[in-house]
Amino acid sequence: MMVEKITAQFVRDLLPTRKHRLDDELEVHADVLERISAEVARRNTDSLAAKDEFSRVEARVYVDLHKEAARNGVKITVDQANSGVKLSRERNAAMKDWQAARELHEEWQGLYEAWRTKGFNIARLTELHGAQYFAINSGTAAREPERQERTRGSIRAAVGDYSKEVRNEPLTSVGEISPRPRKRIV
Repeated sequence: MMVEKITAQFVRDLLPTRKHRLDDELEVHADVLERISAEVARRNTDSLAAKDEFSRVEARVYVDLHKEAARNGVKITVDQANSGVKLSRERNAAMKDWQAARELHEEWQGLYEAWRTKGFNIARLTELHGAQYFAINSGTAAREPERQERTRGSIRAAVGDYSKEVRNEPLTSVGEISPRPRKRIV
């Protein structure tokens, strides 16, 4: 059932826990968690590599600015060099790549946390299932309709008599019943 390459959308589609399919949920949970963990590790490696490349590009641009200033006989301050580095297209492209890699890593990290939470939810649902929480024909459920019908019958009998008595009395004003003495219901 599992696909060879896992995608973020595939994991998102599997996140809702289906209580009526706990067997299927239990079967795929460990496999999907392992695949998500591998993807988190891969994305972390990509993010660290992009960060390292960003640092190298930034250092190279800084050194190039100082070399060019020395060739031109101009002395630049640290603030001028830092400003020049921040304006560099090469440095900004490397930073953009690092941010994209970091975003993907954080997305997969979030999916990993959500999947772990799903595992705890599956465990709780399994406990409820074992305690027959979802069972329709448990011992009390079989007797419940009988008990409810008896209760409803006694309520209908009590309210039914009262309702007939109230309906036959004339209204004196909007919503009020005439002050005529009522019969006592026993």
